[in-house]
Amino acid sequence: MRNLFTFLFAAAFSVSLLGQQLVQVKDIRNVSSADLANCNDTSAYYLDTVKVVCYVVTAGNLSEVVSSSINGANGTRPFIWVNDTANGGAVGPFTGLEVMGVNWSTSQATSGFTSLISGDLVEITGVVGMFNGATQFQPLNNNSINILSGNNPTFTPQRVKVGDLNDQNQVNKLVTGEKWEGAFIEVKNVTVTNVSARVEFTVADSVGNSMQVYDFFLAQKLSSWTTKNPNSPATTGAFVAPSVGTFFNSIKGVVEHSGNGCTGGTGQGYRIQPFDASHYNVGKAVPTITNAGSTPTVPPSNTPIVVNADVVDSDGSVDSVNIFWTANPSTPVSGFTKAAMTLSSGITYTYNIPGQPNGTNIRYYIVATDDDTASAFFPRTAAGQPINTASIFVRDGGLSIVDVQTPFGSSTSSAFDGQKVTVKGFVTAAQRQCDLGYVYIQDSSATEYAGLALRSSLDLANLYRNEYVQVSGTIQESFGFTQMLIDSIKSLGSSYEIQPVVLDPSDSVAIDSYEKYESMLIKYQSPTTGGKVYVANGNLGFAEYSLSSVQNNPKVKQTRRVLAGRAAGTSAQSSLYVQLVSDSAYATQDGTMFYKPIEAKTTMSMDAMTGILWYSFGNFKLTPRNNNDIEGLSVQLDTTGCTTPYFSISENVIATTLDIYPNPASNNVTISGFEGEATVSLFDLKGTLIRTITAKESAVLNVSNLKAGLYIVKVTGSSAELYGTYKLIVTQ
Repeated sequence: MRNLFTFLFAAAFSVSLLGQQLVQVKDIRNVSSADLANCNDTSAYYLDTVKVVCYVVTAGNLSEVVSSSINGANGTRPFIWVNDTANGGAVGPFTGLEVMGVNWSTSQATSGFTSLISGDLVEITGVVGMFNGATQFQPLNNNSINILSGNNPTFTPQRVKVGDLNDQNQVNKLVTGEKWEGAFIEVKNVTVTNVSARVEFTVADSVGNSMQVYDFFLAQKLSSWTTKNPNSPATTGAFVAPSVGTFFNSIKGVVEHSGNGCTGGTGQGYRIQPFDASHYNVGKAVPTITNAGSTPTVPPSNTPIVVNADVVDSDGSVDSVNIFWTANPSTPVSGFTKAAMTLSSGITYTYNIPGQPNGTNIRYYIVATDDDTASAFFPRTAAGQPINTASIFVRDGGLSIVDVQTPFGSSTSSAFDGQKVTVKGFVTAAQRQCDLGYVYIQDSSATEYAGLALRSSLDLANLYRNEYVQVSGTIQESFGFTQMLIDSIKSLGSSYEIQPVVLDPSDSVAIDSYEKYESMLIKYQSPTTGGKVYVANGNLGFAEYSLSSVQNNPKVKQTRRVLAGRAAGTSAQSSLYVQLVSDSAYATQDGTMFYKPIEAKTTMSMDAMTGILWYSFGNFKLTPRNNNDIEGLSVQLDTTGCTTPYFSISENVIATTLDIYPNPASNNVTISGFEGEATVSLFDLKGTLIRTITAKESAVLNVSNLKAGLYIVKVTGSSAELYGTYKLIVTQ
């Protein structure tokens, strides 16, 4: 198969674009010391189309970067790192380059990309771009990669000091660090200072210079991870997360730039990405604490509570496991009661907390110490930082959304991440016509930490805005965003219209504090009576623009982001029924917009904008549900077809059976049997709106670019009446 793959690529390349400028990796990556000193790390070839001959360092089947906006490659955005061919492919300054296997012109995964292996000598025609401070090379199309030969060099990492890359605050050092971006390196003698749940972890050298060890590759995916790369060498991850305090003799990997400091951005500086299990050389390990929690998870009043945790030590034995806890909300961490946990079986330690009154929040943490006197904490606590605590909520009536959303310790994560819970709330956004396309519920009795995103269930399509529901499912932290993966939904038979929390888009409150409004219905409005809200920046990229309550004043730093016109799963969850967007290209990109787009301009003003607050890529952004959420815009918006029924619990269902054929399908699907004009919407099983079309009497959906699986087709009339919801099987 390897020879056939090479032949096909070589044949395809013979008809590809010729005459592009041939450059070396060093040409693309080299930036002068003077430019770096002036905080400019942009490639001289930025946005140029060039040819590069290079060696593949990281095989194409090793990256595990999920992106539902990418067609093909099983929903992943594949990456490789390549090296310059000079000196036999030796790693050195400016020899490394990151390549994203997504076609520049079509946003489709590049065919054959995941079959590339380390040592391949390849010729790539593509465009030099940048993302978040990193130089990225991107193939033009499926004919842009030619394998010249295979199994050439092996690569020896360059020894690099952490202090050459970042400082003690993990701010990137351009002058000494930029030359190693994209290169295969090794850092030595570092200690783990922080660990996140995905898992990424931070290490520091002996003087505190720090860098993040990131999880782009299968090598750093936990056993709970199901691989997404179609050519992956394994079906699940196998990485075991280190504890804070673990000492590594060395860590190897390729360097990625996540911009911060003088380059702007809120990234993590230069970070290392191991791509093989052999890249971690542990010197001294501290105990590992897993599966910590309580039984029952949410105890009723006066019921004994068992706290349990699994503890192991990979290079010795566990000496002691202690729990520190309190039921008093005013007790500081230093005053928690200390008690020894008992080894009940195997590696499981337990402790019994007496039953507590209804409404009690029990705070606790666990410390495990090994025979080398090294200690580990649950929840994980960064070195030198205040101790994080976990919570057990005593609730006779069950948990509230506020319980689930309120972060614990210094983390922004839910205390119930990974746990199954049940909560109640009113629907503030739904999947129905003229709505957001994504489902959220909110607690009517709270104004902070009161919203929750619901995902991954066919039954979500049946919910209406304002409906009161009880939902059960697993809480999941997805790149800093808290959501529930639904197991069951129960309608509680009543309705209520949640009113938005009003915020000034130009207030001085730090954006980090907006965590308490995540997934809630909020309204951006001027604090001045009769005042306006203005478009501050009409296009921030990725379908985002920003708002301010102060017009054309560069001294006002605070603006708030808006996302609209793009429905692309994990990367963009916004409405296709909002006309005001950053770029008219989104009319048919990442979903088909219901209205003709109007581009946001800094000359525009409005009375207010309402929407759900979503979080992604380090930013909170407002996602209005339809044009009715934009009040008093200085240009006219179209609300035709989006009248009051869009938020009604009672929906007019037309007693008509539609024909959907063929089903299963691999190309075009015809939907017929409706009268007049109707809207046909296609959803995946996660409830993500894939596309929408409007037609009369019959409609044709093209599903040829979808991966095989089960989908949902929903057909609604011009006045939002429902014809029906149908299952569609796509085969490829």
